Amino acid sequence: MIWHYLTTALRVLRRHRLFSLVSIAGLALGLACCLVVIVFVEEESRFDAFHRDVDSLYRVVRQMPDIHGPSTRNP
Repeated sequence: MIWHYLTTALRVLRRHRLFSLVSIAGLALGLACCLVVIVFVEEESRFDAFHRDVDSLYRVVRQMPDIHGPSTRNP
């Protein structure tokens, strides 16, 4: 049964080459973007997680006016 599905898929891929190329490229790009987002979110969620009292940690951020334009953010 699976052999029938594979031959049908290969026939369609050969018959509609441009459409298949665009579809496969879009799928690959979508999967790559999804993996990048997952890795980024995972990295950001583990920020300072190695501390013993991670629930009581705070991050201080201050705004400083800049002479040449808008204020800069200094963590």
